[in-house]
Amino acid sequence: MYPAYFDSIWLWLYAGSGFLLKAARRFDIGFGRFNRKFDIEKKPFSAIGLVSGALVAVMYWGVAIAIQLVSRPPQTH
Repeated sequence: MYPAYFDSIWLWLYAGSGFLLKAARRFDIGFGRFNRKFDIEKKPFSAIGLVSGALVAVMYWGVAIAIQLVSRPPQTH
C-alpha cells in the first residue's frame, strides 16, 4: 500500500518545500541567514531538499509525540 502513495507524498513534499522557500523569500522571514548558508540561486534543489528533510522530521516527531500523548493511561490520584 505504501509504494502506491510514495509518488504523491514525494510530489507534495517537493511542492510544499518550494512554497515555503518562496514564502520565506517574499516575507523575508529568516531568509537572509538561510540564503547565506545555502545558496538558493545556484543550488535550488539542495535548499528544497533541506526544507523537505526538515518537514519530514517535524512531521515524524509530531506524530511520535501525539502517539505518546494519546497512548498514556489516564492518571488517577
